[in-house]
Amino acid sequence: MNCDFIQFAAHLATILVAIIAAFTLIATVFIYKKNRKIEEPLCNIRHANYGNFISVSIANNGLSPLKISQITCTNRRNNSSFPSLFELLSDKLKGETFYRLRYGADIEGLSISPGKETYLLAIKPKDDEIRRELRDRLKDIKITIDYTDMLNKSYKKVEAKLSYFGETKGKGETNIESIKLYHRF
Repeated sequence: MNCDFIQFAAHLATILVAIIAAFTLIATVFIYKKNRKIEEPLCNIRHANYGNFISVSIANNGLSPLKISQITCTNRRNNSSFPSLFELLSDKLKGETFYRLRYGADIEGLSISPGKETYLLAIKPKDDEIRRELRDRLKDIKITIDYTDMLNKSYKKVEAKLSYFGETKGKGETNIESIKLYHRF
């Protein structure tokens, strides 16, 4: 009789260990999926216009690297599309001093680390007339970005209308949309 009780206790212990292992496995998978979702890249289009400085950049506010699959810059006035801001604004930008500038071929396939950004356009125009003309042209542009993580999982497209540039008035007025704007020149 004592032997039967020991065998029953051993079987019961085996069953309890199996149940605890299954519960631990389910909890681990749930936590992994939740943490994996947190570790996604998060693309953000930033733009700034203050003093004599104009910039448009792409930032990764997520926790894993992002890779840009495609970028489209569309002029909403005439519905023309280009792979970079430079191609949309090239006739107005001749002779200007650029701090950062990326062409369309440079952007697609570009990886951005978490917490970092890359400039599509960063410029200090030479005079007020050029600055006003650039702002006037930028206000009609919409940027669309398709991006993936490093495992090529696609995410929702990011779109930004740069109508912000049409809202500024004075030469010395400071307008920064992004909460954090880091300049690494």
